[in-house]
Amino acid sequence: MNSIRDDAGRITPGSLYQLVARIPMLRQAGLLFSIEIVSHALDYVFHIYVGRALTPGSFASFQSYSSLAMLFITLSGVLQPMVARYTAAPPPTNGGHASPGAILRTYLWQGVAVGIVIGVLIYLAAPVVSQAILLPTAMLHLLAFMMPVAMARPALLGLFQGQTRFGSYGGITLLYAASRLSLAVGGLSLGNMTTATVSVGDPAAYWAAQTIPYSMVVAVALGLLLARHVLRQPGTLPWHASIEGWQLSLVALMMAASFTALTGLDVVWINRITHSDVAGAYARALVLRRVVQFVPVVAGVILLPRVASAFRNGRIATRPIAVAIGVVLANGIALLLLYALLGVQIDRLAFGAGQEPPTAWLVGMAFAVTGYGLVMIWINVFVATKPLPYGYLLLAAAPLQVVLFLWLGRSPEAVIAILAATGWLLGLTGAALYLFWLEAPTGHQDIS
Repeated sequence: MNSIRDDAGRITPGSLYQLVARIPMLRQAGLLFSIEIVSHALDYVFHIYVGRALTPGSFASFQSYSSLAMLFITLSGVLQPMVARYTAAPPPTNGGHASPGAILRTYLWQGVAVGIVIGVLIYLAAPVVSQAILLPTAMLHLLAFMMPVAMARPALLGLFQGQTRFGSYGGITLLYAASRLSLAVGGLSLGNMTTATVSVGDPAAYWAAQTIPYSMVVAVALGLLLARHVLRQPGTLPWHASIEGWQLSLVALMMAASFTALTGLDVVWINRITHSDVAGAYARALVLRRVVQFVPVVAGVILLPRVASAFRNGRIATRPIAVAIGVVLANGIALLLLYALLGVQIDRLAFGAGQEPPTAWLVGMAFAVTGYGLVMIWINVFVATKPLPYGYLLLAAAPLQVVLFLWLGRSPEAVIAILAATGWLLGLTGAALYLFWLEAPTGHQDIS
C-alpha cells in the first residue's frame, strides 16, 4: 500500500501507522519518545515520593544535593555527542576506519580517568563547600564517588546513539529512573536504619541522596552488558583523533551551555522584576512550556548519527533534517493550539487553584520554545558536521539576550517576546547556514 488513504480517500489511523512504519526515523522517534515519557514519569514519582517521605527541611537539603548532582551529570555528558558522531562516522586509521569498539574503549577509559580526577577534587573540597552550601559533607562525598561512573555513562549512550540502537539507549535511562525510585521506596519505607549511626545529617535524606550514584552504577552496568560485544572489537583510535574528539566535545558543551542559558535566564529575570504572585504564575507557565521542548530533544538525538554518517560519505542528510524540522514544527503548532484553547484548564489541572498564567503567556511561550526546538535541531546538525560558526553565534546570543532583558524586559509579555525573537532568529540563522554555507566534503547529494 503506497498511499496513506483508504479506498474512500480517507486518512485512517491504520494508514498513518503504516506511514510511520515505513519511515525508520519516525519509528525510532516513537520508540525513544515512549521510553523517555516513562522515564520522566518515574522521575516525577520519585521526587513526589521523596518529598512526602522526608521532612520539609530534609527535602530541601536533598533537592539542593539533587540539583548539584544533575549539574555534574549534565556536564559529564560532554562525551556523548562526540562518541555518537565518531561511531556514526568513524575517523580514518592506517588500516581503514576506527572500529566502534576502539572508539568506545578510548573514551570510556579516558572519561573514567577524568571522572576520578574530578571526584578527588570534589572529595578534597567537600569540607569547605559543605559549610558554604549547608549540605552534609557525606552527601558531597557521594558526588565524588559518582563522577567516574557519571563520565562512563555518556560514552555508552553515545555508542548506542551513533549505532541508532535506541532501545538500548532508552533502556539505560529507563533503568536509571526505575532503580532510583525502587531504591528510594525500599530504603525509606524500611526506615533506612543502616545509616542511622553515620554523621550524615538526616539518615533518610542521606539514603535518598545515595539512590542517585547507586542507580548510575546500575545503569552503567546495563550499558556495559549491552556493549560487551562492541568492547571486544579490535583496533585503536589514533591519538590525534582522540584529541580532536575532546575538542569537539568542548565545543558541543559550549553550545549546550549557551542553549541552557538562552532558555533559562528569562525566569531569573522575571523573579527580579515582578512580585511573588506574578513570578509564581510565570513559573507555572514555565513547567507547561517544557512539554514543548520534549520532542525536539528526542528528534535531535535520533538525527545526529544520520547526519554524521551522511556527511562522512560526502552527502547532506536533507531528508532526515526535513523530517526532524517537520516534527518539531508540528509539535509546536499542536501544543500552541492546545494551550490557546485549553491552557488555563490544563494549568488548573496540573497545579490547582492559584495565580494562573494568562493564555497569552502560554501561547507566547509555546511559540518561543518552538523556535528553540529548531535551534536544538541545528545544534545536532552542526555538531555532526561543522560546529562552528553556529557555536559562536549561540555563545554571543546569550549575553545579547541579557542586554535585551535589561533594556526592554519590563514585563512578562516583553520577556516572552524577547525569548521568542531570540529563539526564532537563531533558528532561522541555523537554516540559512545550512542552506547557503554548509557543504558536504565531496559534493552535495540527498540521502534517501
